Amino acid sequence: MPEPFRQLLKRGFSFLSRVRPEADARVSDIVRRSVLGAGPVEDEGLPAELGLSPEDTSAVLAAASFVLMALATTPDTPTNVAEGLQSSGVLSEADPGGIDRFLSAAFGARSALKETVQRARIAAATIPAFTTLHTSVDLRVNFRANAEVSATVPVLLVHIDTDSDQEICFQMSKDQLEITIERLKAVLGRIEAAERWAESKTPSGRT
Repeated sequence: MPEPFRQLLKRGFSFLSRVRPEADARVSDIVRRSVLGAGPVEDEGLPAELGLSPEDTSAVLAAASFVLMALATTPDTPTNVAEGLQSSGVLSEADPGGIDRFLSAAFGARSALKETVQRARIAAATIPAFTTLHTSVDLRVNFRANAEVSATVPVLLVHIDTDSDQEICFQMSKDQLEITIERLKAVLGRIEAAERWAESKTPSGRT
């Protein structure tokens, strides 16, 4: 788990453990609607309801999303999830009280959570397919007042084509590129594992 994300979750769980019980359902509903694409992950009125800053509220929603998706996509029990969070260092021993309550409430709605995730996956099943990747490196230059170059930063420009009219253009820093490469390598490993599993389940001679 990347350290910045770990710290975000740690802060989020710290605040989530102190959220009033009556606000648990509100937080869960915002996460559920965001999974369905029916609303943003953020909610303008939520910081005031929780008595938190917008930044701390974002951390709470990140933590809530993490545990709700864990319950919706794995057979883990609330106890298993809480123990996993503690062993990974994102949940301190001082936090479990409120987290246990939140997990128990979420576990009670597990069937609805699973249905929400399944509906979101079905809705996203037909999307534009990747066709071509174009890249180039651009050098950004910063100048002093006298037009003397003070600094340069290389950035990657990316242009992705799909089988529809949709095109995607964006830029990336070197750090972002390195992180993306590592994530793609991990995904490639999963695809290869899925291929091996599928082949093992296919009867001999059957295509």
